[in-house]
Parts: sequence; C-alpha cells; structure tokens
Amino acid sequence: MKTVLSGLSLLAVLLSLSACAPKEEPEKADTDSFPLVPKESRSPAFEAVGKDLDLGGNFFYFKDFGTAFQELGGQLNAFMGGMAAHSPTDMGMMMAAMFPYDQAVEILGISELSAIGASSYSEGTTFRNKSVVYLPGGAKGLFALFGEQPHAFDALALAPADADIFVTQDIRGRVIAQVVRDGAEAFMPGNGDQAAASILGKPVSPASTLTIGDALDKSDTVVTTVVRFGEMSEMALPMAEESISVPQTEFFVQLKGMSWLVSEGVIPIEMNVSEGTMTRTEEGDLVIYQDEASAPTGLPLPTVVVILDTATGDLTIASSRAFFDECRSGKARLADTPAYQAAVKGLPTEGNGLTFVSQEAFQTFIALRDNIVEQFPQAAGVLGLYEFVFPVLSLDKAEAGAAAVTVIRPDSIFSDARWPTVSAGFGDSSTLMASTGVFAAMAIPAFNKVRETSREKTITNNLRQVGAAGQLYLLEEGATEVAYPTLVEKQYVMPLEPVNGESYEDLVIEADGGTLEVITDSGETVEYAY
Repeated sequence: MKTVLSGLSLLAVLLSLSACAPKEEPEKADTDSFPLVPKESRSPAFEAVGKDLDLGGNFFYFKDFGTAFQELGGQLNAFMGGMAAHSPTDMGMMMAAMFPYDQAVEILGISELSAIGASSYSEGTTFRNKSVVYLPGGAKGLFALFGEQPHAFDALALAPADADIFVTQDIRGRVIAQVVRDGAEAFMPGNGDQAAASILGKPVSPASTLTIGDALDKSDTVVTTVVRFGEMSEMALPMAEESISVPQTEFFVQLKGMSWLVSEGVIPIEMNVSEGTMTRTEEGDLVIYQDEASAPTGLPLPTVVVILDTATGDLTIASSRAFFDECRSGKARLADTPAYQAAVKGLPTEGNGLTFVSQEAFQTFIALRDNIVEQFPQAAGVLGLYEFVFPVLSLDKAEAGAAAVTVIRPDSIFSDARWPTVSAGFGDSSTLMASTGVFAAMAIPAFNKVRETSREKTITNNLRQVGAAGQLYLLEEGATEVAYPTLVEKQYVMPLEPVNGESYEDLVIEADGGTLEVITDSGETVEYAY
C-alpha cells in the first residue's frame, strides 16, 4: 500500500512534466561505468521506460510498480471489509465496505499503471526534461482524457510570429461520460443506466435542452490558445489602494468543432443579444458576437468577441476581431521563427499536446510576480509553498523560449520538454528517491518555515494597512492620534483577522509617526514603522 501511495504522488509530478520542453538528443554511448543488472534480475519495464530517458544528467528516476496498482483495488476491498467487520453498527463504514474499489481502480485506468520514469539534463540555459508513464494495456479511464492518436500540430498555423504563449491540447470529453457510465454500472449492477442518467441526463443549463451526457459525448476537441503580451500598464486593484503593473494582453482561444455550445444554448449568447449587451452579425461563414460593454477601467483585457465558423463548426473567443483575423491570416507564423525552432529542436513533431512559451513571456511573468510581491509581501509566502512543486515560480531570468510535447502512445504517455528549470517539480533526485517517511520529515520543517515567513509578512502588511489608514484619518480629521477600533468604526480599514493570535485592538497611530507592534501566540514581536 505504501508503494502505491508514494507512486500516486510521483505520478502527479510526472504528469505535470507535460507542461515543459528539448535540444538535440545526446549521443548515447555504451559505458562500463554503469552496467545494468543481469537480464534475469532486470525490471521487465526498465527498457520500455528507459529507452526514452537520458542517464547521466542532472536528474534520473525510475520506479517499477509491478502489479501493485492492479492489486490496489482488492487490497482496499479487503481493508474496508475488515474495518466494517469491527464496526457492524456503523452504517457509514458498512456502506464504504460495499464500494467496489477493485472496479473503480480499473475504470479510472489506474490499474494499467506499471512503471514511471523521468530524466533531465542541462543544455546551457535550459534543461531537457523527459518523463514516461508506462501503461502496457494502453491509456484508459482518465489517462485517456488528453488524446488518443498522435498527430501533426496543424493548429500552429494560427499563431502569429510574435505570439508569447501557444498551447494546443487534445481533449476527449466522452471519456468522462464513459467513466461515469462504467462507474454507475459497477456500483449499481443492473441499475447502472438509471444511476448514470441521474447525473448525465440533467440539462447542461436552463437555456438548453442538451443533457450533460450528450454534451460530453460531443466534446472531443482540440483546444488552442494564443496569447500575446504588450506594454506594461498600471491596474488599480479593487478594495485596495495599490496598483500593479500588468501587461496589455491579446488572446485567441479556439475550440475545434464546438460551435454547438452557442447554437444549442449551452453558452446563452443569444440572450445577451436580445438584452442589447452584445451584437450579432454575419460575414460569410462567420457569425460574430461582439461585447458592447466597455472594459472595466484599468483592466488590461479588451472586450471579448465570440465567433462561430459555420463551415468548420469551430468556436473562437478572442480579445478583438483584429487579433482573430491576424491569427487566421496565415501570415508571419510562429513556426517559422528562430526562437520557436530552437525551442522545439529535437522534440517529437507529432503528439497530442504542444506548449510554447517565449523568452519575453517568462520575463513578463517575472516582472509581474516581482511587482505583486513588492506590493503584497505576504504573496512571497504563498509562492514559496508552490515553488517546491513548480520551480518556474522562482525563476530569476529566462534566456530562451521553452517548449513541450506530450505524446499518447499505445503503451505509455511520453513527455519531452525544453524548459528553464529541471523537470516540472521535485528537482532534486534524492527527494524523489526518499521514502515517504523521510520525505515528510524533510518537507514538514521546510513547510513550517515557509508558513512562519508567510505569517510574518501577512501581519506586517496588516500593520501597514492600519498605519496608512490612521495617517489618512489624522490628515482628514486634524487629530493628533487615533486608535485602531476608531478606524474600523469609521470604516477607514476593514476589521483584521488574527494571523497567529495577534491582536490589533490596542494599536494607536500618532501624527508624529512611530512604530506599530503586535505579539503573536508563538511569542514573536512583529513591528512596522510608519
């Protein structure tokens, strides 16, 4: 069971590798320095997984689960049955014991998981990251959600040369519907259709007669997103005195063959047309819905245009008609640029998902992140919690674009990426190889440190708010001092919730300036000078 649980956490990391990217394949020379174990002792899955990975770089991991996931359901059945036997009067436990865990594991596709592997090596300023999820019986259940047959990335033709982010991904909505149907039959043999209908038979929305099941069955699509950033501009934050610098943003999101979302009322745009908040025009095969409302002040996104292509059945949501036309013009394509070609060099040319992020997009992200942390110091603690899994959050600089390709194969899911960080998370191989217990022992103190830092920064920001509100009150009222309760009563500041047991009730702001301080439950003093 421990093997299975640790494997599930590792699997989540490996699946996230599909959001990364490569360079030229290194030459794989035979060496006597690292001989493989004899064939009779070798993992039966090693060659199937290892042939796609690179040994000798910054990171390498391989784990053979054998039949552990095939046996997981039976083990859960036995465990829950034993628990119920010891609590025969506990109806909740009895119901839990009746759950067919063995069938659930199979329906979700987890039973097919046999092995996982990952590797990473440096290519100068980027890393070549690869991962393999080995499924000898094929991608089934939820593993089949993101595609079936690999194909050329035709959607690249939609990306202008100066696009900053390009993502195209297969989505198989019918997989979700089938999982629900199979699960209903497993849980209620003979009545599965009725059980599934109670979920899938409901209307998608009050304005549509289409059922959830029918909608999912029609939702096999390719989602393509194109984003281009412009100059940074100041955006005022609601309910706050601060503003942050954000990029002007243009976007294009296409859902292939999904125009029925509008025509069948799932997205009730026609209602907006009748209310006068949107206009509807037709140009050849295009039906164009334009948002008539002006964009909120300071918002870096323009109003939205929704366009149906009646010839292809595609649905597109774009930031403007001009950007829609530019993406479809076929002129000056991203695929022809040196930056894109360098990012995808050596990556699979066919697959089920492709991501490209420009160097400029990374730089924009870094500037935005640093600006947010400067304005809201407590955000640094929040980012710290996620940097462990997503190292890109702590990226200091980017010197090249990045790309990633995910390929659904008959026996595996393969991800190949060139990215500015090692893998997509858990960059230290020793952490991956540690047991669950050792991992927890290492992670808990680190988490506690991050949490304490986050708390301190949040409290400091609270004190800063009190100080600013107090100074504004003194200026407007001509007073020499004011207490925190008065600021709350006069609505100069919202009531502040304690972060670590501290109290703000005794704080007093004076016209001559001073220092605000509170004491936490852990005995630490947090100060802010104003």
